[in-house]
This record gives sequence, structure tokens and C-alpha cells, in this order.
Amino acid sequence: MKILRWTLLILGAILMVACDASAPESTPSDLNTPTATHTAVPTQTAVPTSTLLPTPTVVPTATAVPLGSLLDDGDDLFLMSDWEGAEAAYQLMVDTYPADGRGYARLAMLHSYFYDKTDQALEEAIKGAQVAPEDPYVVAVLSLMQTIEGLPDNALDTAEAAVKLDGENAWALTALAQAQLNVGLVDEAVTTAELAVAAEQETFAEAELTLASAYSSRFDDELAEGIIIETYESYGDFIPVILSRSRYYGRSADKSGVVVIAAEEGAEGEDAAAEETADETADETADEGEDEIVLEFELNEDRVKQLELLEDALERDPDFLRTISAQSSYYSGEEDYETALALCDQIVEALPEESNGYSCRGFVYLDSEQYDLALESFELAIDRDIEGTSGYFGRGRVEFSEGNYIEARAEFEKVLKLYPYSSFAHIFVGYTHLRQEETAAAIESFQVALDLYPYSTGARLALGRAYSNEARFEEAEEQFLSALEFDEADAQLYLDLGLVQAQLEKYDEAEASFEKAVELDGDKAYVLVAYGDYLIDRSRYYDAQLQYQAALELDDENIGAMVGLGLSYALRNNCGAAINMLNQARDLDPDNFVAGELFQQCLTVYRYENPPGVQGEPMSESTAASIALNAILARTGLPGDRVFVEFVGPASQRAMLISFLTDFDPATQQGEINNQMQQAMIVANEAFVRTDTEPLYLAAEAYSLQGGGVVPVGFYIVHRTDCVDFYNNVLSAGGFIGKFR
Repeated sequence: MKILRWTLLILGAILMVACDASAPESTPSDLNTPTATHTAVPTQTAVPTSTLLPTPTVVPTATAVPLGSLLDDGDDLFLMSDWEGAEAAYQLMVDTYPADGRGYARLAMLHSYFYDKTDQALEEAIKGAQVAPEDPYVVAVLSLMQTIEGLPDNALDTAEAAVKLDGENAWALTALAQAQLNVGLVDEAVTTAELAVAAEQETFAEAELTLASAYSSRFDDELAEGIIIETYESYGDFIPVILSRSRYYGRSADKSGVVVIAAEEGAEGEDAAAEETADETADETADEGEDEIVLEFELNEDRVKQLELLEDALERDPDFLRTISAQSSYYSGEEDYETALALCDQIVEALPEESNGYSCRGFVYLDSEQYDLALESFELAIDRDIEGTSGYFGRGRVEFSEGNYIEARAEFEKVLKLYPYSSFAHIFVGYTHLRQEETAAAIESFQVALDLYPYSTGARLALGRAYSNEARFEEAEEQFLSALEFDEADAQLYLDLGLVQAQLEKYDEAEASFEKAVELDGDKAYVLVAYGDYLIDRSRYYDAQLQYQAALELDDENIGAMVGLGLSYALRNNCGAAINMLNQARDLDPDNFVAGELFQQCLTVYRYENPPGVQGEPMSESTAASIALNAILARTGLPGDRVFVEFVGPASQRAMLISFLTDFDPATQQGEINNQMQQAMIVANEAFVRTDTEPLYLAAEAYSLQGGGVVPVGFYIVHRTDCVDFYNNVLSAGGFIGKFR
């Protein structure tokens, strides 16, 4: 996953917001874990500040270069990204003035920024604190290095010691803010970082970037953007700042644009559309007084800006490994895997005995679904850094993607053993439980992740899904709405929210949620398919058909869209079109059960309705039953207990319409039983109304098959006139359900 790659490989990272991912069915794209301005890769245990002892002072000779000159020269070279020159100056400073801890501290930062030698950086920082334990800057750098090395408790203690030495020192406050941010104390980190910036002391932009990261972690994106841009203007040549700004544009969108569509009578509609800035639009609208619809849209220039900045940084310093890694992640996100891998190869060539390049390769292979190669790369990374988290996390992701959830969980737990503060790893542990239907354990893991980082939309999304699986729809809705308070631009959140609102019969809200998802990510086929599936459930077959067709225009091999479109055709009595679409789905995925079964049923219907010389024959009851059965299977079709949906004739003679399997537990999930029965009747209603016989009622009965017995646990019945009203859109779904008795 790209989020972890950035977290592990990019300096000055601004916190990444998701989802998916869309897991559980797709990888969760908006999962969040607090990160410091530097990156945290645990490898070894640091020496606590309390154990650091000073060494005897060494007086420099009269011919030595002045300490201040060495420090200034090194800093100038450092800010110009002249790493070798800066290292020479700092090393001379250490050799000439070994009792001054600042030389060691500067070398530590250099090794962290450029060489990515985090263990060596920590060693240098420890040496500095040993010779200058009363210098707040030197102690603060030790805390920063402990944060990088994944020692959050040590880092927090050390930063607090630095602040105790000087409560107004910008470096000490910055270190404390990073340590707080790294353990999920986001609000505290914001306050501390604001104090660091207000101190107006030189921190190589560390204080500013920490504050931006803290703001972004709290989803104060406007404040974060302001800090990032201002810092870039002040430190435009400093590559870590360029990377930070690039990453900001990788997760944020420029929303300054609007689309203006003329809506007055006689206007040319879409031909009159024009792109304007928000201010220009407001002025022109006021001047012209025309009836216009103003719609916000995202310019999506952020990825362009990101790449420009990355290329700029790489041009300035082609050997800066973090820039190379950042570019690799960018190209992998753009599905240009060949370019991404070539960049990873540069890292491997430069550092063949380090883990970084192999982890880089692993995540590119993971993104491109080359799981064998990904696993091989992650194992090479682990061989080179047995105490690093990246390899284990990547290996867990591979196992998860291949459905090996127990093995995946073991890898994520290794990450947590090394770094227990990772809300991201806790979320993935939860998803392994969720995939194995261990919902209680999943909820526990998601809650731990949320406790560690209350701003995590990924944790709230995962927790909401777990509640939804338990039919705890009110609690699920609460989690999704809470997540949207922090991230209003996550389409996946709106999709999940819409599904839950539909279960709660909040159909207007559900419709608005699905439409918002399409507004945000309507260029993604999976979003349109999800909306189409919802519309199918609402018996709006033509509207669903439009969504599936739009999805296929974006991805002409999307199986979900093909099956959904075939189903919508069948339910609208267009079996010829359904057969054609379902056959395409079967060609691409011969093992797709729903496509295969629905294809056969549609073929039977088509042959029945179109015999030689006969047209327009009514559909038989058995044929209608077959279509309704496949409609239900296309929606759920889970193993477990059984719901029968039947015609009830005048003499109570029952002809079974559907045998619908579900997975409810009658002892604890009466609400789920009701939901499944209602869903079955809504979908079956289409076939019921269109049959050639006219029974008086549509009925649903639920039986529990658990424990080897057959026990009735629920019953619904509704009159034919109400079914016809619902079929003709006279009754809403809620009104239709309200007629059940």
C-alpha cells in the first residue's frame, strides 16, 4: 500500500488520509497513522537520556577553524543540499571540538536526511547527548532520532527532558511535537508545534513542517497548506521541504475551480459551460444576473504539481534516495510500474545491503498484483533489516491480498511487536478478523486503532463496516458520519454510509450519500457499480442500467458492471440484451457463478418468450421465479438459514418463488432476519407482478436450519394491490414494507 511506503520512506511527510479502501472488499484507501516530520523505522533500542554521561572537555588548538565558522559553513551547505560538503564541515567540527555536541547532532541529522542510515544517525545523536547533556538542542536531536527509529516512548521522555532544559527552545519543542504526533497526541502536538514556530529560531524548517504535519493530521488542510507553501518559499532549495510540499499535493486537491453551466431557457446547456475561478464566477454571475448553476469541482492539478516538484528535487540532487523513492511511489500510483521499478533499482544499486530498495520494489510489485515477486522482495528487505517494520508489513499485505488471513495477521502482529503504536497495523489485523467472520475480534482491533489515533478515518471506516456486518446499523452510521467530519472527500465513506442508511430506511439520505460518492469519484468504475447495485435494490432498474453503462465506459472489463447490467436488463424484460452482456461476463470470468446462472435463466426465458411464430406470450410463474431467484443471488446469496418467498393463491395454495439463503442467527439477529426477508420481497416483487397467474398475496417465510432442525422464525405477507403500486412507483420501498403484515 502506498500510504505505508510514504510513511516509511519520505522525509517531512504530511499525514496521509484512505480505503479502501476499500477493504474489506477492496483495500482500505483512507487508512491513517500518525507520522512525524521524519519517518519512523524501528531497528534498535536507544540509550535513555538519563544514562548519557559527559566526556572530558578538549580545548582546541590556536590554529583550529573557529567553531562558529564550521557550524555556519556546514549549515549553509546542508540547506543547499550539498550533503558531502556539509558532512565534511560537521565531521571537522566533531574532530576539532569533540566536547561540543552540536557536531554530532548535525551529523545525526545529515545521516537521517540524506544517507537514510537511521541506526548510524541514532548513534551520532547518542554521542552528542553524552558530551552535552545540558544542551537542549542536542538532546532534542536525540529525541528526533529516537522517533525515526521507532522508539516513541524514549523519544517522548527525551523531548520532555529537552523542554525542561529550555522551555522556549524551538528544537526542543519541535522534538516534543513530533514525539506527541507519533503516539497519536495530535491536539497536543499542534499546540507544541505552534510554540516551536512562534519561537522564531532556525530549525531547518523542522518546526514548520512538524506544524504542517500536525495540522494535516487534524485535517486542518488550509492551515497545513499555508505552512507548506510559506516554508517552500523560504527554503525552496532544501530538498526535504520540496518533498514535503510534493507529498502534500499528492494527498490534497486544489478546490479553487468551479464549473458554470448556463441554465436559462434557450441556453445551449453544456455547450455554454466554462471553467472559471471562484472569484471570477461570483463577479460574472452578479454582473450578468443570469440563472446559473454553479458546481464545485476539483481541478485535480495536485498530482501534476507533485510530479513537477519531485522532478525538480531529483534534478537538483539525482542521488537523493528519498526523492527517488518518492518518485517510485508516484509512478506506481499512476500504474507506470516499469518506471517505478527502475527507480527502486537505483536505490538497490546505491544501497545493496540496505532494506530500502527491496521494500520499494516490493510495494511496486504489490501494487501491480505480482505477489510472488512482491513476497520475494519483502523477504530480501527483512533479511537486511530484521527489526524494520516495512518488510513485515509488506509481506502481510501480500498474504492478505492472496486470502491467507492467518498468515497475514501474523505478519501485522510482528509489526505491532516492533511498533505497537501503529494504528495502521491494528486496522489490518482487524480486517483479517473481519474476513474470517470474527467480527468481535475485528471490532476490538479497530477500536484500539481509533484509541491510538482518534482522527483516523481508516479506523472509523473499518469499525463502521464491522458494526454493519453485525447489523448494528445505527452504530455503523455514527462511525461513518464521524469519519466524514475529518474527511469530506472520501467517496468510499459515502458509499458505505449510503448502504447503512438504506438498511435504516433513510432512503433520501442514502440517495444523497451515493450521489456524493459519484460527485467525488465518478471517474472510478467501482463507485458507479456500487451506486447501480443500490438502485437495483430500490427496484430502479433503468437508473441502475445507466450507472452500469457509465462504469463500463470507464472499464470495459468490469465484471460487476457487466453482471449488474445483465441483471437490470433481465428485470426490465429485455432478456436478449441480458444474454449478450452476461455472456461477455462469462467469457472474462468463466467461474462467475452469478453470471453463469443468470445467463442460463435468461436464455430459458428468451426461448420461451420468442418461439418460432409466437411473440408476446406472458411470462410463466416458474420463469418469473427463476429470474427472482437469480436477482436475489446476485445481491447476497450467503450460506446459512433460509428465507422462502412465495405466491399465496386464493385457496392458500402456495407455489414457492424463491429459496433464499442467508446467514442470520435467529437467537440474536431478529433485525437481520427482518432485513433479509424484506430485501427478498422487494426484489421478488418484479417477478411476482409480471406472472401470468394472479395470486392474491406475496409472502415471505424464514426458517432456521441451525442445529439440524427446521424452525420457523419469521413471516411476512403483502396484498397484490400493494405489490402493483410498488411496481408502478406509486408506493416507495418504505411504504411497501409498511404494508407487510
